Amino acid sequence: MESNVDTNSGIKDNSKVLDAEDNWATKGDPGLIDYRCGNYGLNADALVPKEIRGFKPILFEQMGRRK
Repeated sequence: MESNVDTNSGIKDNSKVLDAEDNWATKGDPGLIDYRCGNYGLNADALVPKEIRGFKPILFEQMGRRK
């Protein structure tokens, strides 16, 4: 598991087999555009790219059904 952001519980591995690196856990806002309305894109000043080496934004506007 690489390059993830966790804003809730922290990244845990009870199985002791998870290979996790370059993840970032925060209790604060990671810089999402509008979480409540489902816009999970990142603001231009989001901390995620600064905190996770090699982070590549997910292009949510290119997912899902298209006309």
